[in-house]
Amino acid sequence: GMGDRKLKNVFVVLEWHPELSKERHKKGLQTRMKNFFAEELSKAAGDAPKAAINALSRAKQSVSANPLTDADVPGLEVENLPRYLVMLTLEEAETLRWIIRTKAHPVAKDVGFALRIVSGRRLDQSSSFMQVQRPE
Repeated sequence: GMGDRKLKNVFVVLEWHPELSKERHKKGLQTRMKNFFAEELSKAAGDAPKAAINALSRAKQSVSANPLTDADVPGLEVENLPRYLVMLTLEEAETLRWIIRTKAHPVAKDVGFALRIVSGRRLDQSSSFMQVQRPE
């Protein structure tokens, strides 16, 4: 027959915005905490520290259960935050895609990243990924 065949490396680009992910998570937690604080303050009979702790706990639980939306992060400044591009092998890209699809690891929800083929077309993205429009 044709003998042994070797699959050539196929490259995929990982687009990653680590600072954007951190800022988005922080701002989203703050927004959700503010939403829960009034209710928790009335439950705690005016004890503000206890209400704040309970509101933060509820905010963390809500972020775990429901990914942040653009409405949770109003006014987020994204233009000056760094963006990183990393070349991946097909095997690495398959692992990250599996993580995105199965949500088997917290990184799938907490970190904004996208997988692109070398032409630039987006192949897949995590739920926290935000497309950043760069000025020309």
